[in-house]
Amino acid sequence: MRYLLLCFTLAESFSPRIPTRRPTYNLPASQHIQRCPPLFSGDGIASNYTWHEEAFEIEVTVKVPKDTRAKDIHFKATRDSIDLRLRKDDDDDDEEKILMDPTRPLRGRVVLDGTFWIIHDPEVVLPVDGASSNSSLSHAQVDPFREVTVTIEKDIRTPRDDFDVIEYDWKGVYKNDEEEVSYRKYDEPEELNVREYAASLG
Repeated sequence: MRYLLLCFTLAESFSPRIPTRRPTYNLPASQHIQRCPPLFSGDGIASNYTWHEEAFEIEVTVKVPKDTRAKDIHFKATRDSIDLRLRKDDDDDDEEKILMDPTRPLRGRVVLDGTFWIIHDPEVVLPVDGASSNSSLSHAQVDPFREVTVTIEKDIRTPRDDFDVIEYDWKGVYKNDEEEVSYRKYDEPEELNVREYAASLG
């Protein structure tokens, strides 16, 4: 019995082992699928809001009257919409203005824990050397307002496999916003000329 056990142990130790590894796919260069397309930050201007987008979040800014306080703002975020309203409780009239419409779907999904809002005064641009100091101050007097900025954390899903393409950039706030957006500018990647780059290396 001991002799049979010893023979089995020796046979097991000297038996060839086939290494396990993940399968590789030798695709032509033209068929390579990019898993995570690069994101290039951008800005936009719509009829009643502006936005600035980065890799993992997008900031939406709207103007409100100068006397607006935090208690006048109603805010509620869902996974695919933002409800932002301005409420003014006066003795004569109850006004409510929709700043971000909750019935309009956003271009992407929202991370609720990372989405918030702040109210602040607009930044005053200081005059450059040689410019009149009254010019920047007069601009603040002509347009008295405050700003509400909503910071939206974008929900970026985990890729299912190496060939799953993830879209990081929204390139806007709402779907079907072509009619209301007057300006949309995103950084574009530089095209690399392989021949010129190889020639520069000598």
